[in-house]
Amino acid sequence: FPLPVFSPTSTPPHFPLCLAQPRTASTRRRRRAKQAEEAPREHAMPPKSDSVEGIVLNFVNQQNRPLNSQNVADALQKFSLKKTAVQKGLDALADSGQISFKEYGKQKIYLARQDQFDIPNGEELEEMKKANSKLQEELAEQKKITSEVESEIKGLQSNLTLDEIRSKEARLQSEVCVHVNMLLSAHECVCST
Repeated sequence: FPLPVFSPTSTPPHFPLCLAQPRTASTRRRRRAKQAEEAPREHAMPPKSDSVEGIVLNFVNQQNRPLNSQNVADALQKFSLKKTAVQKGLDALADSGQISFKEYGKQKIYLARQDQFDIPNGEELEEMKKANSKLQEELAEQKKITSEVESEIKGLQSNLTLDEIRSKEARLQSEVCVHVNMLLSAHECVCST
């Protein structure tokens, strides 16, 4: 029974292609990422908001910018979440398709899915810009009024209260009486000599 001869670049016809290629961590990650992209996302259940995944998903959607696991772990320390738990949550969310990610070497960058956000059209953007400029003007006006009120408060705080004025007047009157008595006694001394 003769054995067939294969070149080093060809795969034997009876071996599946996946067995012929070496499996490395990077190929597994790429395959998992591709499967996550191709997987239907409509049936993925959202995580509970008090679970690690729920907290992480809310944070990623709130930030709506590229994040790595360290950024997320640092920001979620107030929930007593460790980096490993955050990393597992991010990976689970990425695997379920609720967030997307990109790999740059060993680094994974996680992103909120953009199809969940409403994107305004040109007219809506113009309206938002006008409203924003109007609000900026109102803010500047309010800041001006606030600074005027603060300066008035400082001026009033530097003035004396009625009780302080009365006590200062009494102190000054006693000082005047002391000085008048000194002058009278000095005048008497001069006149008697």
